[in-house]
Amino acid sequence: MDFGRYLLHTQRLTSSEYIELAHMQIRKSLSHTHFDEARYVAEGLSKITDLGSIRESPFGDILTGWNKAGEFFEGAKKNLAELVQEWHEWHRDQLEPIATYSLNSEFGRKLYEQQEEKKLVARFVANARVRDGGRMIGVGECVIIPEGTSGLYVGLALAAARRDVNMHTSNAGLIREYRDNPAIASGFHELFVIGGVADFNRTKGRSEYYTVQGDTCLSQYRDVLSADPPATVVIMTVSRLTADQGPEVSGETGSIKAEIIRDSLKNRVRELIFVADYTKHIEPDGGYAGVPIFSSPKEWNDIVEKSRDRIRIVTAPPSNLRAALAQQYATDVLARDLKKCKGPQPFNDCDMKYDREAKALYCMLAGDKVAELGFRPKFHEACQAGLEKIVFMIDSPRDQFRLDDFVRKLEELAGDLKEFELRMERRNLGTIVNVVGSPNPVEHLSGCISQSDRIRQFCEKTNTVVVEGPFGGVLHRSE
Repeated sequence: MDFGRYLLHTQRLTSSEYIELAHMQIRKSLSHTHFDEARYVAEGLSKITDLGSIRESPFGDILTGWNKAGEFFEGAKKNLAELVQEWHEWHRDQLEPIATYSLNSEFGRKLYEQQEEKKLVARFVANARVRDGGRMIGVGECVIIPEGTSGLYVGLALAAARRDVNMHTSNAGLIREYRDNPAIASGFHELFVIGGVADFNRTKGRSEYYTVQGDTCLSQYRDVLSADPPATVVIMTVSRLTADQGPEVSGETGSIKAEIIRDSLKNRVRELIFVADYTKHIEPDGGYAGVPIFSSPKEWNDIVEKSRDRIRIVTAPPSNLRAALAQQYATDVLARDLKKCKGPQPFNDCDMKYDREAKALYCMLAGDKVAELGFRPKFHEACQAGLEKIVFMIDSPRDQFRLDDFVRKLEELAGDLKEFELRMERRNLGTIVNVVGSPNPVEHLSGCISQSDRIRQFCEKTNTVVVEGPFGGVLHRSE
């Protein structure tokens, strides 16, 4: 989203003010020539020698020269630099690419397909606590992300979570976001660009996958994997992933990805994380998703057999199943039976197909421990914000539940959590009525939270977002 549209949609500018400034921006770039809205410009492009005279001025420059600029900045309570910083940070926190990508290219088209699912998965990878209570990717780790739109979103999520990682990537989209958005750049410790032959489809006359290929690319990845200290996490994107056939990719990146996977598991990589969504686990409508990364299913099975404790899959179910899991209508992968359980929306054929493959992938990673009580393989379904659950519950009418206590407990439990919901479990309604003394405890509790300066200040300090759910009373973040 460009800066002008951001100011419009954050209600800093009215529609008429935005249109006025947009007209000023257009007219300034045409000021050198006679301009009549009903005619062509007086001089065609071939006759213009000074191209700078028709170059469009940045929206911020037009804004500062506007006759209402003083009134605007006073109302916004921020100067131009602060508004631009806010615009950058909004894109980072929303995992929204700030650059514009051609929808004709394979990369540009897939960037916005299943965007909700890709963001859910990316946030899960960046934020979930899975290793003895630790993060999947810890602060300061060395992370590899090859090409792929899902990989781009994981990179944005790591920057938003401020994991301070050292990033090594050939993903030209992620490199571009790093260069175009200072808020992304500041979220990494360093970003190292992997070189090689830039992909260019001469038949189509464009770059399709926004990456680099060739021997130089592979050699540099191998150097990172074998360095001291080595890469510790590899994010692997795929066009399809099934238990029987393994990972598939589109384009010509399969051979490099196969070698990265092999070398990762030969070296000291702690986590090889496949990121996907439900569309990658079911048969595509056209019957083609890509080509297998490995020469045979046996090679894939052998890799899993030897290294399943270092392989992780993070994916997002279809929306109906996702809603059922988030609201606990359905349970974990093996325990659920979609033919028997009901969700907020009826399960469809897509849900059923995904569920069958999810069970197969779960069992593949579990191996002979699949029936072991309490064992959970590294198969994760991102259904909400990709965050762990923390419970803050009022247990009895004797508890003195005051706003100060809530703030203190929030500070204890929230730490660096970025999202949470406030819910009230129905069995505790009487408790809250007794303690808060309100005939409508849900509204009273929500009102306290909304109107508390201390809560608001705490949220601003920790970049926390309060989502006031319909239930209240439990501080909750989903697994």
